[in-house]
Amino acid sequence: MIKSGATTGNIAQVTTDDEFNIWSPLAVIRTDSELAYNRFVFYCMKSHNFRCSVELGWSFGTQQNIGMGVIQNLFVTLPPRPEQKAIAAFLDEKTGKIDALLEKLKRQKELLTEKRTALITRAVTRGLNPNAPLKATGIEWLPQVPEHWEVKRLKLLLKALSGAIRTGPFGSQLKSSDIQNKGYKVYTQRNVIQRNLLSGDDYISDAKFNELKAFEIFKDDILLTTRGTIGKCLHVDYDLERGVLHPCLMRIQLNKKSCHYPFIIHLFENTAITLEQLRVKSNSTIIDVIYQDSLKEIFIPIPPLSEQKEIAEYLDTQTAKIDLLQSKTDKQIELLKEYRTSLITSAVTGQIKVTANQQQRLSA
Repeated sequence: MIKSGATTGNIAQVTTDDEFNIWSPLAVIRTDSELAYNRFVFYCMKSHNFRCSVELGWSFGTQQNIGMGVIQNLFVTLPPRPEQKAIAAFLDEKTGKIDALLEKLKRQKELLTEKRTALITRAVTRGLNPNAPLKATGIEWLPQVPEHWEVKRLKLLLKALSGAIRTGPFGSQLKSSDIQNKGYKVYTQRNVIQRNLLSGDDYISDAKFNELKAFEIFKDDILLTTRGTIGKCLHVDYDLERGVLHPCLMRIQLNKKSCHYPFIIHLFENTAITLEQLRVKSNSTIIDVIYQDSLKEIFIPIPPLSEQKEIAEYLDTQTAKIDLLQSKTDKQIELLKEYRTSLITSAVTGQIKVTANQQQRLSA
């Protein structure tokens, strides 16, 4: 059992003879084989009732945790040992079938994600006409584009303004002590990731806002997450509450005569075009931070503005269909997981009567 952290209460059973060490977030539980069948106890600990007992025993510091003294005093219901074995065998069979269905659904979701990415990548690099003549670009990661397209560095697509691409203030410029509950808003990565510029309650004073005015966010800015969950984008398409960038966000102001924002958002967030170039520049397979000076130098395929709009509208329609299928798949996965937990709970608490004879007939 995991006994501290965000996954407190999660259970796994050791099924090999491999030697291993444990560390403090884990609790090892060994049953008395004369009293309890190990696999049955495992299912008891996977039940909803046991989970509720664990949560009632949580204590909180910087994160949730449960002590060994609490764990050893948690209750499980023990029928006669033969019945324990029958219930465990019954649940092995039933949950095995559920798990197989879950794996199929998860694979289906992966395939939908792959299809979505391929669809967007193809559209923003080749357009919608499969017969369009192509030209060489001389760029390794994007060898060809339609011959009437351009390929430009991002810095040539920005508004002719100082600070048209700008990362949020340094940590020393915006400290936690500057945050208050009224004034001018500080927009964070969460706003971008959750697609909600109205959420959040971090504010700064008038004086601090005037000091950080160069980091103000305006309508038509693109906000880009630059640390942790990197590469998520949001187009500010309305007049929002006045505020500034968080240090983990970047503001990009594009020339609307050259760029259609939804097209650029699809290209940035839903393809590997941006991150692949940044990886090459950083000589690393992992990018922890996106820097504005590096981002300025990446190449962007640019169709005529009217074609950008056409591509963006097509992608909005097609990705909405895929997203709906993914949402339905997520719901099926959620329902199956709920059913699995309910089945386990019902079996280990005697709501489903399973005897050794019944299990033999079930397995026959």
